[in-house]
Amino acid sequence: MLCTAGSSGTSSADRRATIPTVTDELVTDFALAALRAQGSPVFAREGDRPDEAVRDAKAIDFLASSGAGQVMGIEHTRIEPYEGFIADWNLAHGRLGPVRELLEAKLPIDSVFDLSFEPASATRISSRDSRQIAAWIEAMAPALGRPPDHFVQCPVEICGARLTLYRWPITEGVITTPQIRYRIGIDTAAASKHLSARCRRAMDAKLGKLDDARHKHHVQTTLLCLESPDLQLTDPFGLADVLRVAAKGLPLPDFLVLVIVGPDGEPFMSWTYRQLDGWLDRPLLYSPDVT
Repeated sequence: MLCTAGSSGTSSADRRATIPTVTDELVTDFALAALRAQGSPVFAREGDRPDEAVRDAKAIDFLASSGAGQVMGIEHTRIEPYEGFIADWNLAHGRLGPVRELLEAKLPIDSVFDLSFEPASATRISSRDSRQIAAWIEAMAPALGRPPDHFVQCPVEICGARLTLYRWPITEGVITTPQIRYRIGIDTAAASKHLSARCRRAMDAKLGKLDDARHKHHVQTTLLCLESPDLQLTDPFGLADVLRVAAKGLPLPDFLVLVIVGPDGEPFMSWTYRQLDGWLDRPLLYSPDVT
């Protein structure tokens, strides 16, 4: 899976190949839709941004209002599974992007495939290798079975980076798009440690601003909206404990929602961790395709 960001050593062709940039407004509106679907009061985001109208480091990102006249203060921030993830994700997408198009309608329809690469290895992937990589995947995909016989590594003569192809069966009738996904394969334990540190930094930067907005903007309720570009490396259930620890000693928001953004630049899933009554025992899933 991949997203957008800059990276040193990235060619103009790589930058042109990036997927659409996700806007803060799009992610925030998705979080508000999730809360509405889960029975919370209905809030609509206001068009003006306090942080742009007033050049104040403590100004919040958004305000939202309800039909009952309540005002919600909202802060949005992105969290990465490790430092530099967005840059890796973007660069790899630029150089692997053509592979997906070259394999259109050429893979077994009963499976979805992950093409995984190691962190900081995207610079060793050449866009010139896309046809060789696609031909290798087309040849190997049908031979892959169910776990533990579901993966194979790409020969170094085809690509300078260490690529691994995984095959995952899908339920009959389920349409998965895209059928081949790009992944960054890292130690999930290490990812959890990095994510914990990044969540604490996000809480430090955002929660004080939300609490201050209760007085400055006369808001009655607050929302912290977290955005993550990769579901694989952001375990929604494990994140629940991480968030509780990261928020210790800080003024808590009334609502806390994690929004997952897909490779097409669109939010497609969210998990709610806090509602007006406090922390939830289990995060609530929201997806327009499911709920």
